[in-house]
Formats: sequence, C-alpha cells, structure tokens
Amino acid sequence: MKSAVCSELSKPAPSQLVGLETEYGIRVKPKASNARPSNSDIFDWLLRYVRGKVPVAPSISNWEQGPYAWFTANGGSLRFERLPVLGAVVAKSGVVEGATPECLSARQLLLYQRAQDALLSQAAAASGGPRCKVALVKNNADAHGSVFSSHENYDAEIANGLAFFFWRIGLVAVMVPTALAAECIAAFVLILALILYVPAWLADRKTERFVRWWERGTLILISVLLTPVFLVSNLYFRHLAFRRQRKALLAFLVTRQVFAGAGYVLPNGNLVLSARVQAIGSLISSASEASRPVFLFGHVLKATSFLILGNTSRYRSLFQQRQRLQIAVGDSNMAQTAEYLKIGTTQLVLAAIEAGDLESPPRLRHPLSALRNFSRDLDLTTKAKLANGRCLTMLQIQRDYWAACRRYVDRVCPGRHEPEDLLTRWGQTLDDLEENPELLFGRVDWITKRLLLETGDPLPIAARRKLDAQYHELSREGGYIQLEAAGAAPTIVEPEEVLQAIQQPPPGTRAAARGQLIRENGQMGTHRVSLRIGWSHALKGQGANREVFPLQEPPSN
Repeated sequence: MKSAVCSELSKPAPSQLVGLETEYGIRVKPKASNARPSNSDIFDWLLRYVRGKVPVAPSISNWEQGPYAWFTANGGSLRFERLPVLGAVVAKSGVVEGATPECLSARQLLLYQRAQDALLSQAAAASGGPRCKVALVKNNADAHGSVFSSHENYDAEIANGLAFFFWRIGLVAVMVPTALAAECIAAFVLILALILYVPAWLADRKTERFVRWWERGTLILISVLLTPVFLVSNLYFRHLAFRRQRKALLAFLVTRQVFAGAGYVLPNGNLVLSARVQAIGSLISSASEASRPVFLFGHVLKATSFLILGNTSRYRSLFQQRQRLQIAVGDSNMAQTAEYLKIGTTQLVLAAIEAGDLESPPRLRHPLSALRNFSRDLDLTTKAKLANGRCLTMLQIQRDYWAACRRYVDRVCPGRHEPEDLLTRWGQTLDDLEENPELLFGRVDWITKRLLLETGDPLPIAARRKLDAQYHELSREGGYIQLEAAGAAPTIVEPEEVLQAIQQPPPGTRAAARGQLIRENGQMGTHRVSLRIGWSHALKGQGANREVFPLQEPPSN
C-alpha cells in the first residue's frame, strides 16, 4: 500500500489524511476592578474577530453546541467545547478548541496548525477591550490542575478479513444499544442536574463557584453511571479496531515523548518530559471524560448517537474500511521541529506497519507504567522491560523504529523529499539527545524549557511554574514566541505561508471543497447566509429549498 508520506502526486489517496485537534487554555488579566468575563464571553469576542477577518459558516452540529461551532475559510473548525445541554443552560465554562483541515503531509499539517494558532492569537489580542487582557495558552496542563487535550487523527485500515466483518456487525449489535443506553443515562442525569439548578437560579445564587461545582458533579455522576456502558464498547474496540496498528505503534507512542514532549513543571517544581502523560489513565476509551486514553474512540460513540437522533451520515461512514485512528497521548507543541517530527514520524511508522515492514516491533510489558516512568527520565537512562524480557531505554526503542522506517522508505519510496527529511531530522535528534542535548534548544520543547529553567540562579517553585506556563502563551509575552522572534527557535514554515494558510484550504482534500463553499457562501462581518458546514457534507437553504453538497475526496491518480 502506498504511504501517506511517500506520495507527492497532485491527487493523493484518501488514506494520507492527517489532522490535529487542540484545546487552548484562556488567560485573562482584568483591568482595574473589572470582573473576569466568562469563557463563553471570551469565545464570542474571538469569533467576532475571526468573522471580521475570514468567511465562516456555522457547523451542522450546532444543535449540540448551540452557536459555538464554526468552520473557517481554510476548512478548519473553531468551537467552544462544553457539555451539551448543560452548556446550553449555563453557557459560561468551557474551552476554545480548534481543529485543522484535513492535510496530506506532516509539513502541511504543521503549516495549518500554525495558521490556526496565529489567527486565534490575533483574535485574543484584539479581545477584552478596556475590561481585560486576553491571551490563549497552547499547553496540556496549567497550574490550577486543568487538563487540555491535543488529539491527532490519522487515516488507517480499521480491520480486514473476518475482523472487519465482525466490526460491521458490532456497529449494529454493540454500538447502537451502547449509544442508546448512554443517551438515556445522560438524559436522566441532566434532568436531575437541571432540577437541582432551578432553586439556585430562582434565588439568583448561581455564582461562578456554584456553577463550576454543579457542572463537575454532573460530569462525575454521568461518568460513574456510564462506566458499565463504556466497558462494553471498550471491549469491542480492544478486540476489533486497529488491532495491528495499536500493537505495533504503542511502544513508539510511549517513547515518542523523548523528542515530542512539551515538558511540564510539576507542583513540586520538578520538570517532566510531557504534560499530557500525567493525565493518561488507560490504553483505550470510548469517552475521554471517563478515562483519558492513549487511543480514543469517542467519535464512534458520538456518531452512533447522531444516528439515534436522526443524522445517519456520520454513522454510515463507520462501515468504511479506512477510519480515523485518534491518538490522545501527545502534547501540544510550541517548537515547530518537535511538532513536525511528532506527526511525520507517526505517519512513517503507520505506513511501515501497513506495508508489513514492522512485523516484530518492540512490545512493552507494562506500557502505562513505562509511559509515566519515562516521563520522569530527564537523563534518558531509564529502561523498561519488553514482553521478550529485554530492557531498553527510550532512545533504544526509538532507534528500532527508525531502522524499520529506514528499510520501508528504501524499499517503497527511495529519494522522496519528506520521508528522507523526516528520517534525517529524526535520526539527528536521537543522536543529539544522547550526545549533545543543548543543540536541540528551540527544537525540542522539554529541552528548551530545561535550559531556560537552569539558566542563572535557581528559581523558586512558583517562578518555575510561571516560566512553564508563559512558555506556551500565544502572545508577544509568550516565552517560545519571543525565542522564535529572536531567531533562537528555527522554523520550518514561514510567516508568509502561515498568513496565506489562514485564508486558503490545503489543496487535494475535501477541505478545499469545504473552504470554497465557505468563501462563496459563508458569513463575514454582519453578512449572513443560510449555509451550514460539516466535515463530510454541507447544507444550503431551508426547508424544501435545502440543498445537500457532499464533500468528496478528490480521486487519486
């Protein structure tokens, strides 16, 4: 099978698509005695700015998110992530989430992730007015214990042969009853929560603290009641979905933090390689709220729920052989080199797996324990036991994967630019991590943070955590942004490309059709039209005059 990273044709195959979903923290500094605005108010300010800069269109799924889910002219999406129904009542708490358009390569995805960061950074700088100063923070954990997600999406073959037959059977026999049970349980808890909310609303005592605890308690109750439901769906995913890829990919993902970790200062002041790793609680989950996993299948449960609510298109797509493999163990990177390697090396490994060039990958005996132990290993000397009894460090495991990908590229696509560039950068990064880590300043986030923390006199814990948080701020005061502006952090995509990518979708994907519809029929400023957009299709008009526009992938050569 031809790999995603090996095709440089003008009309690549659909199997090459890759995308990122990023949740952003919100930093607010009120001016004078002004009260802090709610997160939903801040999202409204961001959206107002975005609508003044690029055409946008509301999402088809706005029934779920209210007026808080939108697509932009480059085919990506922007929304205010909150709990359905509860959010419709309170509409105050939540996080800003951006999703890139579908991309064809690691460099293209890096470009569109940076375009998303830039647009939202500009929007935040223009928000707040005389009331406050607003900035977005691209990290995975903050000093208050909040955890933010960064999901990677790769197209891969979900199963073949008899396993694929049972996958399809299970979509009806397992997922429909599971989704129905989940909807009923969630509805019961939400009704109960609303009943408890009414007295506070009538007494006008719905303070921000009350709302926060009310929402948190509701989420905990839903998670507890849904545990048996999720156990059933998790067994289904564990035995049928992406078994070959998960088995071969897991050790790579556990050790990938050695160059893709963004670093995180713990409450005790110690630096670890990865912020996201601190929240990982399972290998597989069908609901991120229940257990933050390495491999996430929440989109399958959501698509089945859409079927129950009358929307069949997302559910039908689950019967295709190529599906979205969603990985939720990676950090949000500031360093361009780290993000490029994170995506590109994962694509290479997946391609090698599907092509049969990684038949005997390293298999960790206790992957979750290894994940956490490796994260605390700044010296890169800790070893983890494999299933065959060998004990290897992160660098040794990564070199095994590098060698397999080297063989794959030599056999299938020798001389292709991006695979060769990725292999060169990947190999050199592993060498530098072993011999000269300081050479990776500005290229690997956790190394950059460590060198910043070690410069000058020792910092107290509070100062270390402040430096950590400021490193991720998407503003002129942001630590990494300042390094990049000073030329201390090398770039792969340039500012001119980023500005163009804010307006234009990546060619060769259905994002191009989505972006064209939005530019021709979307909203900008106060102009409004009857257009709603989704990832797979668009709706224009109302009632009997409504038109459906399927968003197809261009045919491959």
